[in-house]
Amino acid sequence: MIESRLTGLLDNRYVQWTFVLSCTAMSTAFVEPSTGSLSGNPYLVWTVPLLVILGMKYSLNVESESDGDPVEVILDDKVLLCLGTVFACVLGAMVYL
Repeated sequence: MIESRLTGLLDNRYVQWTFVLSCTAMSTAFVEPSTGSLSGNPYLVWTVPLLVILGMKYSLNVESESDGDPVEVILDDKVLLCLGTVFACVLGAMVYL
């Protein structure tokens, strides 16, 4: 019983810290002036708030009454699915256009 509670606590904190560190790494990489000159697009930093909103919505869905399966969480929420599609399209357009 105690092991299952501890495992759930560590998993939740692990996911949260992984998300925070990945957002920090992404934002510092996109703020760096040389990144804008390498990719030819200085506006990559504007994708960071969209990523944060995606992460917050996903976390809200996982902590609600869902099973916690990532595929089911994403596919069951149309807002999250649309936000993910918008993020992928915006990032792809910024990098490749």
